[in-house]
Amino acid sequence: MARILTPERAARAIYFDFEGCVDEAPSLLGWSLVRDDGTECFTQDIVSRALRGAARKVPHTAGKVTCGASTLRAAVDAMVLLAEEEDRRIVSWARFDMDMIERYVDDPAVVARAEARYMNALPTARQWLQRVRPDEDLERTRSGKHRLAVYCGLMDIAVPQKYGSNVAAKGIRAMRDAIAKHGSYAKVPIDCSARQAWKAVLGHNRLDCRNAREVVNRAAQEYADV
Repeated sequence: MARILTPERAARAIYFDFEGCVDEAPSLLGWSLVRDDGTECFTQDIVSRALRGAARKVPHTAGKVTCGASTLRAAVDAMVLLAEEEDRRIVSWARFDMDMIERYVDDPAVVARAEARYMNALPTARQWLQRVRPDEDLERTRSGKHRLAVYCGLMDIAVPQKYGSNVAAKGIRAMRDAIAKHGSYAKVPIDCSARQAWKAVLGHNRLDCRNAREVVNRAAQEYADV
């Protein structure tokens, strides 16, 4: 399969993103796509048993999307099934999210189907950078990866600070601890800081999915146009 997304494939792809803590199975899965009628479909599911019950309205969806709950296998299967039925690719920012599927989804058939549909967004973004913005020398992570936020900055896509980097793991831990302490999400006090931390996790995930889609679509189109 080609490593670079064409504008057509980028436009139809499903952009997905996991949130979790280091060396643990994912806690949250979000994914975004644009339907053939031009409207967006965004889905977000809690896939960690420790966070069940923490569903709420997802920030930056105008109150139209509520975070659901599922098993990791079922959530990935639903995403891949849609990709198969509508001939779409599933795309994540860097290989990490596909690694999570390979490591933690306990159904080899689902994993194989995901691998058959998967494309990494980074090669498309990097080719765009080399061809369209060759004078830019971007900051990299310790692993050498270009961060999505850096490309958002180059493309003038605003990311609110409260939904920026390093919020997901902190918010997940805070809400897990709060649920364990109070017995359920419903019993966590409204004014508990864990509720705001958890809201930031959902908003961060939502924006990562949307922004990856916007960055890759623009990169694929401008790369093809030059």
